[in-house]
Amino acid sequence: MANDEIPTDISKADLSNPYFTHHSDHPGLILISKSLNGDNYSAWKRAMVLALNSKNKLGFVNGSIQAPSKETDLEGYATWSRCNDMVHSWIVNTLNPEIVDGVTYYSTAHEVWEDLYIAYLRQEQLSVSAYYTKLKGLWDEPASYNVVAHGPQQDQQKLMQFLMGLNESYSVIGGQILLMNPLPYVRQAYSSVSQEEKQRLLTSTNVAAESTASAAMVVCSNDKSPMAWKDGIDRSNTGRMESTNRSSGSQNFQANRSSQGQDGGHFFDQDQRRMGFGRGCP
Repeated sequence: MANDEIPTDISKADLSNPYFTHHSDHPGLILISKSLNGDNYSAWKRAMVLALNSKNKLGFVNGSIQAPSKETDLEGYATWSRCNDMVHSWIVNTLNPEIVDGVTYYSTAHEVWEDLYIAYLRQEQLSVSAYYTKLKGLWDEPASYNVVAHGPQQDQQKLMQFLMGLNESYSVIGGQILLMNPLPYVRQAYSSVSQEEKQRLLTSTNVAAESTASAAMVVCSNDKSPMAWKDGIDRSNTGRMESTNRSSGSQNFQANRSSQGQDGGHFFDQDQRRMGFGRGCP
C-alpha cells in the first residue's frame, strides 16, 4: 500500500490502519523473548517480522510506510512520527546493550532495521561477487538521499562490514588487507578477494581434472593386466595354450587350437573382446 493512500486521521478507529495503536502498546514493550546478541540474527529477524506484522507495523521497518511531508501535512507527520518512534523503541528493546549504542541515534525505525541487516549480512553460500553486490545495493540506498553517507569514515565502515561478512575461508586475505597502510577502498578489497576466489576455483578444477585422468589410467592399467583364469594359468599370450589335466572337452579344444595354428589365436582374441577384456584402452 502506498504511503499517500494510508489515512492518518482515523488511526484510533481502524484496526487495519498501520497508524492504529492499541491501548497496550507503549515504547517499553518487549515484543520477543530472545535478544539480538550478534550470533542469532536470522532467528531474531524472523521473530521480529512475525511480531511487527501481527501489529500491522512491518511497513515502518521495510520502508513501505514513509513519512508524510512535515510542511504540507503536519498532523499526518506527527501521527507517523509517533508510530515510527514506537517501532524504533520496540527494536531497541530487543537488542543486547553492546549493540544498542550503534543504532539508538537513527531517526527512523527503517534505518535501524537496515543497519542491523547490513551489520549481520554474511556471505554464506553466496559467491564473493553476489555478496558484494548485495552489500553495495544496501549501501547505495541511503547514499542516494544522504550526502553524509560519503566520506573516509563511511568508506572504512563499509570495508569492515565487507570483510567481517566473508566466510571463514577468506580470513587470511582479510587479515592481509587490514594490515595495509593506508587501508584500501572497499572496491579494492573486493577486487583482491574476488581474484582469490577465482584462483581457488581454477585450482579446484585442475585438481579434479587430474584426479579423473589418474582414475582413467588405473582402469586402463587393470584392463591390460594378464588374465588370470580360475585354474590360475596366465593366458595373456593368446598364441599359445598350455597343456592341462582337464576333461576331454578341454583337450579337444586344445587340439582344435593347435590345428588352427595362428588363426586360433585370432578367434581367442575375439572371445576376449566379447567377455569385456581390454575395452576402452589402446
